[in-house]
Amino acid sequence: MTTPPPARRARHPAPPNNIHTRLARQLLTARSRSHVNAYPLSLRLLGDRLFRSATAGSFLSTAAFLGLLYLVALVFQDGLGLSGLNSGLSTFPEAIGVMGGAQLTAHVLYPRFGPRRLMAGGLATLATVMILMTRIDGRSDLWTMRVLLFLVGFAIAHSFVPAQTAALARVSSAGLGRPRRSSTRCDSSVAQSASRC
Repeated sequence: MTTPPPARRARHPAPPNNIHTRLARQLLTARSRSHVNAYPLSLRLLGDRLFRSATAGSFLSTAAFLGLLYLVALVFQDGLGLSGLNSGLSTFPEAIGVMGGAQLTAHVLYPRFGPRRLMAGGLATLATVMILMTRIDGRSDLWTMRVLLFLVGFAIAHSFVPAQTAALARVSSAGLGRPRRSSTRCDSSVAQSASRC
């Protein structure tokens, strides 16, 4: 049995692909794209303090929220031995909490209290509920966890809605990017033919 010949070396070495070069490339791309008017995302929006702060807060709260949902699914399946279906159905109250909390926040609480108080209250409630979730073990009632997940959804809605509303309050429609051609031509009228959309 013969061994294969050693691989030939490339005539042109590959460009360096470490973290510093990737970061430098990203920065150069961002800088070049900030001067192009037709780019779908205006990076100049990050110069607005309100947009930048709301986006950062939204990013952090979304990361905590999605991480919690991932861990809850693991606890349900691996820790409590539930099937995938039962795990998903037990996580479902969180979605109902988000929907209900978003409606309450948008129509009643946001005009009355403003974004800062709502986000602070929502994130404080979220942290409290997360601490209460650490008390769940194999002997706990499953409905306790479902109620806590509903409260998680309700609390995170008090962060999502004000952050997005405040972030986009001073942004023009041109700054939001260019929607797809098909979505700009669609009309909400039922009489319009579907072929135009």
